[in-house]
Amino acid sequence: MTFASANLGVNIGNKEIEKYTISCFLQRETTRVVIELVNSQGTFNSGFLNNHKVCSDVGLGVDAMVTVNDSFDSDKTCNSIANALPPSFPGTVWFQVVNNWSIWKKPMNQRLDYLVDLTERCKQRGIKVGVYSSADSWDGVMGSVNVGSVKLTPFPLWYSNDNQNDNFKDFEYARFGRWSKPVMKEYKRNVLFCSNYVEGWNYYEDNQI
Repeated sequence: MTFASANLGVNIGNKEIEKYTISCFLQRETTRVVIELVNSQGTFNSGFLNNHKVCSDVGLGVDAMVTVNDSFDSDKTCNSIANALPPSFPGTVWFQVVNNWSIWKKPMNQRLDYLVDLTERCKQRGIKVGVYSSADSWDGVMGSVNVGSVKLTPFPLWYSNDNQNDNFKDFEYARFGRWSKPVMKEYKRNVLFCSNYVEGWNYYEDNQI
């Protein structure tokens, strides 16, 4: 797979990635990986640092995924994230907004405020922050795809739409949260790639992340 002005990102979740798999990633022209840092229950991935090293040592860009759970204090969450990341981590920490009743405890009309508070506090800690979700998940969590905030839209958006098209042409119909444009798209989920099932393939354009 080759892009003239775009790059292939792979969301590996919490899977341990071996060096031979990374070699395959590079052969397939992968340029970025997203690694789970914190799951929906607030548990940190013990393999994150090793995966980060294996990937960054060969020049792959590395981002982190944190599933939002509003049961946890925003300030403490940001402190824990900052302490878990390698020093001077250059990647984006993506806050995943997923429609799961067990992790959203606050009333629906308070959830956006929690997400705004979480992103702003982590930014203050020097963490590069972004938001990951889909129109369906956002609608289920926030009550409408039209719910958004001018405090949140300056953060980059990574959206999911499993239509297998590596472009942003669908965003006009898949948009949510009042973002005017995305920086990355997960366009195919649960993919067998380099002998591993990965969470998804991601499209992003040069110089956007």
